[in-house]
Amino acid sequence: MKKNFFVLFLILLLLFTAACGNKQPAPGGGEENPQEEEAIVISGSQLGEHKITVAELKEFTPVEKNVVSVNSAGNENEYSVKGALFADVLAELGLQQKELNALRFVAGDGYMMEVPKEVVAARDIILAYEIDGEPLQEKTKPVRAIVPEERSMYWVRNLVRIEILDAAEVKPLSKLMFLETVAAGMEQQDYTYYESTDRAVLCSELPLPEDGETVYLKARDGLDKNEKAEVFLQEGYIKVTGEAAPLYLSPNLPKGMHVKEMLWLAKAEVGLLSVEQGLQYFTVTEKAGEEGILLTDILAEVKMVESEQYLLTAADGYEVEINKADLAQGLVYVRDGGEVAVKFDGLPKNTSVKGLLAIEAK
Repeated sequence: MKKNFFVLFLILLLLFTAACGNKQPAPGGGEENPQEEEAIVISGSQLGEHKITVAELKEFTPVEKNVVSVNSAGNENEYSVKGALFADVLAELGLQQKELNALRFVAGDGYMMEVPKEVVAARDIILAYEIDGEPLQEKTKPVRAIVPEERSMYWVRNLVRIEILDAAEVKPLSKLMFLETVAAGMEQQDYTYYESTDRAVLCSELPLPEDGETVYLKARDGLDKNEKAEVFLQEGYIKVTGEAAPLYLSPNLPKGMHVKEMLWLAKAEVGLLSVEQGLQYFTVTEKAGEEGILLTDILAEVKMVESEQYLLTAADGYEVEINKADLAQGLVYVRDGGEVAVKFDGLPKNTSVKGLLAIEAK
């Protein structure tokens, strides 16, 4: 009996020893760190997709910096952060940060923030894996984007993806509509923004084509960007009255993705332009007894398709065709009461259109 018990004990001891011997040590010794196996993806049209783990980030020369976060309310928070420079990671992939157009940071919960070209070119971007000397909290893993000297809206936590964005582009338009006229014919709703309640329309109800995966937006100050069509249509509003209008915004989007004083937008080959913002963007000209914007300047800005004939349509359904040669005589202006109109110097009165809704290449 004792002999059988002793044999059984030896067998169990050997099995236990073998199991312990087969356990592989974590890289670098010590116990495995789950955070180090977590990863982010860097993607771009010319780059494809590259996955990099936190452990691999730690192989880059670490940068440690004391930084101050400032939110939209002006509140400040101080941190000591440690991580890898995004520029160093890009260099391994054969890219230069200052040569990039823009970035989109994507968090694990779907939160997204676009970092414009001027910020990408001017600032360090730290992919932080430690804050205040401690590993990241669970809700912040695998890394947090830190952009010193910029607002905290760019400091995306739970960062899982960095998308390198191509330059914003727009196809030549075959149809251009005028936002003031379009919005006047749409259902509008109250929208409160920074304690001011104004009127807004849903982006999903704008008369835009179904095709096209992106929406191009350009502000009066020259800022331009591409927004994913699904984000623009599902979550967006255009605030059409009040300060900074037209203003593209959404309660579900960070303020860094809003576009103030929007000049025009386009999806596929159809665009919408704000004449009110155009009066501050284009050179104002006097023609036919009115002050406004040359129609040819507007069409050049949106890269309108060339045609021998153009169809102008009013909100009430009135239509008139204009020859290509006569476009230079056209002046778009805003009548008393905010109605958009167009006149053609030297052409018959029936070519004038009140409540100008659209111009389309025939």
